[in-house]
Amino acid sequence: MQHRGKQGQSPALASNKLAITLLPLIQSLVMNGDPDGHDLSSLFRPHDAELALTKREKADCSKQLAEVQEHIRHLQLKEQLLKTKLSRCEAVLAPIRHVPDDVLREIFAQTLPPEKDIPLKLSLSQTPLLLMHVCRRWRMVAMGCSSLWKYIHVPVPENTVEGVARMRHTAEILTQSAAPSLFNLRITWASSRFLSGDFFTRMGQSVTGLGLHSIPIVNLISLPSGLFPRLERLVISCSRHPGWEAFRELYSIEAFNGSPCLRQVALSHWFYEGKADCGTIRIALPWAQMTHLHIQETTYSAKVKATEHYLTHHLPQSNNLRYLRFTIPPDLNGMAWTQLPTVRLPNLEGLCMEFESYQDDFIRLLPKMDFPNLKFLRLEGEEDPSDGDDTFRMRLRSLGSLVHLSLHFSEMAPWTLRGILECAPNVEVLDLNIDSYSPGSHRLKQLEWTSAPDAQLLPRLRSLVLRPWVFDSETVGDDLIRVIRSRMNHALPEEHLRKVVVYTDKSVNQDLVREYVDRGTLVFEEHLVKGDEK
Repeated sequence: MQHRGKQGQSPALASNKLAITLLPLIQSLVMNGDPDGHDLSSLFRPHDAELALTKREKADCSKQLAEVQEHIRHLQLKEQLLKTKLSRCEAVLAPIRHVPDDVLREIFAQTLPPEKDIPLKLSLSQTPLLLMHVCRRWRMVAMGCSSLWKYIHVPVPENTVEGVARMRHTAEILTQSAAPSLFNLRITWASSRFLSGDFFTRMGQSVTGLGLHSIPIVNLISLPSGLFPRLERLVISCSRHPGWEAFRELYSIEAFNGSPCLRQVALSHWFYEGKADCGTIRIALPWAQMTHLHIQETTYSAKVKATEHYLTHHLPQSNNLRYLRFTIPPDLNGMAWTQLPTVRLPNLEGLCMEFESYQDDFIRLLPKMDFPNLKFLRLEGEEDPSDGDDTFRMRLRSLGSLVHLSLHFSEMAPWTLRGILECAPNVEVLDLNIDSYSPGSHRLKQLEWTSAPDAQLLPRLRSLVLRPWVFDSETVGDDLIRVIRSRMNHALPEEHLRKVVVYTDKSVNQDLVREYVDRGTLVFEEHLVKGDEK
């Protein structure tokens, strides 16, 4: 009988299983033995010298591998440098490098906004500073391109170290730029920061147009006279600095009095403050040489006395005025109109007057102003300017050169409108902006062509502009169509309307005038406006 183990297995079977388990390990040791031929399955032990030699050879191999890797890195770096150099060489040979400076300036000009007189903000992401940071040549060409510097907008930053450095850099750029005779500058204050006079001193010699928006009054007071010898156009809207009260009684603005070229001025208000001088205007301007003056007064407390001071002291000196706009405040403080000298303005062509209450002051002022060459007249107010008054109509009838009449009123009776138009037979352009286009008023119907010469209004009318807030009914649109058709069908060809412009919130039926538009004898423009745009 065969002997069995404790688990019932024979010794031979257990030996076979052990051999099968150890065989793969033995084969691996035999096949992956010592590279020098030593059989690692044997009991061989390498000598110390042989082990040291193997370590040295491994170290040499690692050193050679490191040298090769360093050489590869050096070649890669050299390749990158050569690529950069090649790119620069190709850039030098690029066609844009061979474009003449005059052509390049024209290309730069095409980067400007399509709208004219849009100020360019000095920013690294916009023209012209963006062009100046491409290369040295582009910087020089951009600095010499007059169109890029025609109208520049400089926002005044906060009073910080960075803001001061930015304004200093801006002044350097502006003083180095070309075209000093075409340099217009607009500066906007977003805060009450005081801008030192050094900024204006560095570039004031080159400025021909200057706009100061929301400027603290302290900045204006601190500017000396003679800073702007080439200044031609000036716009100022002033804000009250928190510390302006300290200058209220004593301040005087002299910076623009020594500007021999200054002709056009627009002010947000009369610069009158305090009670010491009883209405003296505190901004010194070359009144005698100015051709355009626009005053948009908003402060009632100073308006009355300042207007009196202007009418009695400065207007008589303004013989070269061509355009004048100012507000006639209510109750000019009991002003003695009979003592006001008659002012003759022989060169005045455009006059815009706004009056805020009843027209007594307005009517009393008209006989004191003589403007024989007036071509444009705009009247603004809340009420009729001449209801039942013959003085106004007689004065209006004497304006034989008047060809453009603009009436902007909240209310105007139909008979008042007719009375005004009867006194302006030579008017070729009529601009009406009357809020109360109520049904049944038939104001426009009065403009229809009639066969009776004595009853015909505006026989020379060529352009009609209507700016109502809202057409309350279709009656107004129908009246407009009838006016157009009557003047196009019954008047002589030289007496036809040429252009009609309508601003309205409700479209007008143009089918009845389409024939004139298609023939090219009439231009009809309709501008739809929303309630918040009126």
